[in-house]
Amino acid sequence: MSEPIAVHDQLAQRHLVVLDWATSNKDIVHNQDMEYYRFLARHFAHTTVICASNTGAAYGVDEARLVLHARPLWPTMPGRQISFNRQAQQIIAADAGVHPPHFLLIRDTLAVARLGPWAHRRWGAGWVLEGRNDYFQQTRLMTTWSPLKRYLMTALTRHYCRRAQRIRSTSQALADRLVREGVPASRIAVWPTLLDLPRPDPDLARRKRTELRQQLNLADEQVMLVSLGLVDEVKGVDLLLDALAALRADVPQLRLVWLGSGQVERFQQRATELGLDQVVHFAGFVPHAEIDGYLAAADGFVLASRGEGRPRAASEAAAAGLPLLLSDVGGNSELAQPGRTGWLFEPTVPAIVEVLREFAQTSASERAEMGTCAADLARNQVDMDVAGPAYLADVFGPLLPG
Repeated sequence: MSEPIAVHDQLAQRHLVVLDWATSNKDIVHNQDMEYYRFLARHFAHTTVICASNTGAAYGVDEARLVLHARPLWPTMPGRQISFNRQAQQIIAADAGVHPPHFLLIRDTLAVARLGPWAHRRWGAGWVLEGRNDYFQQTRLMTTWSPLKRYLMTALTRHYCRRAQRIRSTSQALADRLVREGVPASRIAVWPTLLDLPRPDPDLARRKRTELRQQLNLADEQVMLVSLGLVDEVKGVDLLLDALAALRADVPQLRLVWLGSGQVERFQQRATELGLDQVVHFAGFVPHAEIDGYLAAADGFVLASRGEGRPRAASEAAAAGLPLLLSDVGGNSELAQPGRTGWLFEPTVPAIVEVLREFAQTSASERAEMGTCAADLARNQVDMDVAGPAYLADVFGPLLPG
């Protein structure tokens, strides 16, 4: 790892371009993505962010040392990727006269990975691919794709991962997978996604807990689990519903609130069929500024994902002081440490039933102790103020001259 202070001095003279295809832009100016952009802008001379706008509208943010371009996408693939690549390329080239790119940071997508080699050839820019998820596993889980499409996407993923000058992997498990796919270990920096974590305020958290539990009509004896993420089978929503249905008679106090968009209607219908209308609440999309209220109201955080990198939502929940119930996939074991910060389980209904039962029987004081350990672990690993300098030195330092 390069020396953080020396790297900081060099980065402060360079221009960074961030390409972000997977932007949740309904609340972009206030969400964790925006705070991450601002964190980068504090350490580079100039930062240009080019992100996708799923609303179909173009908008921007212009702050000191940070310029953000949100560009509309075509309604269908592959036009969306072609359109975004073309617009990003035009913005980078037009800006190069004043701010030639020294680094490209390509976030969580292969849709624009071709621009990394392009910028390197044209301006000598170093390029970093952020691997927040196991693309290889996710491709296998895309059962609606044809075998040919899965084969081609796997080959494309392997191609760009091997070409990347640097890869920021969210977990050691993902880094190990990349090495097995032919990526030299020396090019991989293992870092979870950094977060702008608020300072703990126990009094505010208690007020929010009371208010939101009242809104959700939760009695004091009811135990609330919260999930945050896309509502689909990859996140294991179907597994959780089946497990809750199996426990409904034995553990009637258990409740689940899911925050996120996706296949909400489909799984709401499934919950109804299982008789879980009073047990499960799908809140849909929730602005990031309101998520901390749900975390304060909850007693634990659960994800039964079939595949993960290292979920940012779990880090946020841990930092808020919640014990974690996570499937043993990807980098989840780096967060959920059995007996200390939470529980790990196989993504199967019987395993989830067992863990949910144990969680519901755990006392409030035991859950609070686990939550405190989870918060300490998360803040040491993902807090921008704590881990930021070492993160920048490890990710960008090896690409600096000399």
